[in-house]
Amino acid sequence: MGIPLFVPSPKLLSSLNLIDDNDCNGMHSMSGTHPQKHEDTVHGNRSPESHSPEDVQYWLQFTMYYQWPHITTFDSWKQLMQLLSAAFTEGNTFLYDIHMKMMKFNAQREAVAVNTWSDLIRNISVHDNGQLRNIPEDYQTAIKSIYGLERIQID
Repeated sequence: MGIPLFVPSPKLLSSLNLIDDNDCNGMHSMSGTHPQKHEDTVHGNRSPESHSPEDVQYWLQFTMYYQWPHITTFDSWKQLMQLLSAAFTEGNTFLYDIHMKMMKFNAQREAVAVNTWSDLIRNISVHDNGQLRNIPEDYQTAIKSIYGLERIQID
């Protein structure tokens, strides 16, 4: 769609205390315990379950808004108003330019996705010896061909 997006910077967003669902929907926090940190973590002491503004700001950088190109971020409401005011000044092509860049990026992303899926399907459908793989039409047929059973049952 290529709609220009204006998103609060991680610093501004973390300062607003709006992020409160970063604990896996309460799954493990109900018991008052959190999972052990992986010994090879590259994130230092930053916990994704922490509600400190610094930790929230750190983890926000990995969300899609801050990973995608051509997203306009702002550090204050005043800066947002300045950006919007400038964007709607007569003759300014800022929004159109962002739109076109987003459309180009989306086309490139689509091409990569289609090529990746095409390669994956091609690799799945052919044995190492070059013969076509017999892929079952449905789940029941697959279970019967693999296990010789009509259904898998746990007793």
